[in-house]
Amino acid sequence: MTLRDPNLRAITKAGYFAPNANAPVDRRQQNMIDLAEAMQSNIPFHALSVGLSDPVRYPDVDSVEFTVQLNSKNLTFQPTEDGKSAATLILAAASLDNDRNVLASRTETLTVQSNTPDPRPLSPVTSSMKLAIRVPRKTQSVRVVVQDEDGERMGAAELDSKTIAAAPAREMPVPQLKKRPPAHTGGAGPQPQPSSP
Repeated sequence: MTLRDPNLRAITKAGYFAPNANAPVDRRQQNMIDLAEAMQSNIPFHALSVGLSDPVRYPDVDSVEFTVQLNSKNLTFQPTEDGKSAATLILAAASLDNDRNVLASRTETLTVQSNTPDPRPLSPVTSSMKLAIRVPRKTQSVRVVVQDEDGERMGAAELDSKTIAAAPAREMPVPQLKKRPPAHTGGAGPQPQPSSP
């Protein structure tokens, strides 16, 4: 900051400075900004093939669970130590209201693996995972956005409120505690007493 009068000094609170336009770009931070914008957008993204299926409602916890399907077409894989290859992705999901405001959200990191070391496998790999997200009362849609780690490609898919409302309803399973087996001391147990002569 430069002042006209060199005898004056400006004191501001942290956070009031504009970002330095010449500062190097933080790739991960930029990815998160891009994901946040894509989640609230109604623009389709097709660079990555993303599908949502098999929704199930859990009204007792205001949530919906569904399967996220991802096709590896257009993904660039990196070789791994075991002679295979893998691609790292960032998945973001959000429950949106009628104005595309975020009511609930979550972010996951995914790894898609291929059995060959090729950066572009000849046979597409299809991966799927279960994902659950809260759907507050004003939810109009659930949008899922998947982005590759480099931030170059993105795919998106949505479930609308009618699809969510028509999904079968179930109670959220209660986690069961497993009984811990008794601790093994490793001792030899009671020793036989010597008999009297």
